[in-house]
Amino acid sequence: MSVPVTQKVFVEGTEMYGKSSGTQLLNKCTPFPSSLVKDDSKPTLKVCGTETKMIIYLRNRCESYHSYQMDIGVCDTSAPSSSCVEKSPKTDRWLMTAQSFKIVQC
Repeated sequence: MSVPVTQKVFVEGTEMYGKSSGTQLLNKCTPFPSSLVKDDSKPTLKVCGTETKMIIYLRNRCESYHSYQMDIGVCDTSAPSSSCVEKSPKTDRWLMTAQSFKIVQC
């Protein structure tokens, strides 16, 4: 699968999905490292492009729990392809306790 150069997902500044890092995490439930779960200021998440989003879960194993699930990404092909969305515990406090994520195509 080829990833357009504009589609990228970052966790703490590290590219997890994109042209240079590949697509291994696409549609897979991935736990956040325990070091991020134990730090109240992390994770910082960034999704760039208009065809990819990241779903964040409070629980491990990508299980929904009440309102503690969040989609991060633009998911609008009429928006500029350079669009990016960033989230962290500074913007959404509960993210400091998020335990897993999934990268999906819109």
